[in-house]
Amino acid sequence: MAGAAKTPTLDAPVDGNGASPSAISTPDERDRSVSFAELVHAHSERQRELAAGVADGPWETEYRRRLRAFKDENGALLDSYWCRFESSGVAITDRVVREPRNLWRRDSIMRMHAATDWRTAHAPRIAAMLHEWETLGIRASEVLRGTSEKIALQQIYAATSRLLGFLDRKRPTAPSEEIVRQVERIHDRELRDVTTYYKRAAENQARIVYFQGMIWGGAILAALVGAAFLLGWALGWLDPKDVRVQVFFVTLAMGATGAMLSVMTRMAKANGFNIDYEVGRKPARFLGALRPWIGAMFALALYIAIRGGVIAVLPEAEQTVFFFAAIAFLAGFSERWAKVLIDSVSGIDEAPRQRAPGAPITEPDPGLDVADDVLATTTPPAQATED
Repeated sequence: MAGAAKTPTLDAPVDGNGASPSAISTPDERDRSVSFAELVHAHSERQRELAAGVADGPWETEYRRRLRAFKDENGALLDSYWCRFESSGVAITDRVVREPRNLWRRDSIMRMHAATDWRTAHAPRIAAMLHEWETLGIRASEVLRGTSEKIALQQIYAATSRLLGFLDRKRPTAPSEEIVRQVERIHDRELRDVTTYYKRAAENQARIVYFQGMIWGGAILAALVGAAFLLGWALGWLDPKDVRVQVFFVTLAMGATGAMLSVMTRMAKANGFNIDYEVGRKPARFLGALRPWIGAMFALALYIAIRGGVIAVLPEAEQTVFFFAAIAFLAGFSERWAKVLIDSVSGIDEAPRQRAPGAPITEPDPGLDVADDVLATTTPPAQATED
């Protein structure tokens, strides 16, 4: 009959509750992003279609659509495990990015995804183990990069998929107490080993990020100081042949160099340089960028104090460019030594700290060994004794 309404056809998969995704909203209104849980559910429904003998059913199309959207957002699937009898699974993705701050260098960002609550509903202790692995996977994804990240995430993925496989049965039943205890022993040993590897790799990653920030900070400082010098020279404010101008800029350069070399020296020792690796890559990089500036400022403050006659360092030595270059390097290399000189001007005499019984003995700053001889011959004018 003309004008009669046509019976709607099924153009999207229908789940067990009879709900069709297309009946909820139009394609233009729907959020096109796909979570891993949604992908897992589509995979499970597609597997049921295949088991029923439907090779190219609607859930096959929907699964491929969700998989494509998920990969567009998170990167390629490196590895995945899907439970056979329930909507649960784990996967690792790898997304390649190129950012200007890395000079468009290829950077691989790996992530671990898990949706396991459906399968572990009858096994809360196994669910708690999986939660520990997922938490460690989040930490590894945020902190680690490169080979160490791949190793850690692959180990976490293997342990997680093994636990899911242990529970993946057609008729889920709670495992016996003896079996759960055996699984817990294996889990605790593996978690301890992977956590140890993660911490060691994270410490090295934090050092690398801090060092990268230090290089960027030194480069920015050099660019700004160089631009200021060229501008002052062009405007006639500075004379490159003036010794005072030479000393001023050499002091800044050697203070920054000393600070950077101090960090590199401590990084070479097992426990000489520590930074919280879970503070984040950007804060660690920013702290590293500040290091050359701190060394340059310490060196500049000490230079001003010496030229102003506030303190006397090696009073018998001739105050040449090389003299101030050496003092500036020591000030940047050992900020504690520079602080001792500055505190001596204000009359602050810090009493030595008493070590609590049983407290570990910390190693001194390596810069102190270099500066001890200079410090021994340094006497503030206000406290100098007459012969």
